[in-house]
Amino acid sequence: LVAANVTIVIENQRVAWLRLDGAVPSLGLRRGDLLLAVDGRHLTSLAQLGEQLRLAGRTTTVTIQRDAVTATLEI
Repeated sequence: LVAANVTIVIENQRVAWLRLDGAVPSLGLRRGDLLLAVDGRHLTSLAQLGEQLRLAGRTTTVTIQRDAVTATLEI
């Protein structure tokens, strides 16, 4: 997930989310999915995504938004 192409999306001068520019089929993620949080913590950078995934236990949750639907995936 950390190696995926990701774009930081800014709204109202704040990081709103991270957008996947490429799919990660092994995790069920599609191009254009919005990465909102890891383990309930709002994402503000790709570095933070990597750090939170590194600190996670065997499994962690990633909250995404796809087509106006928000879902939490366990990875």
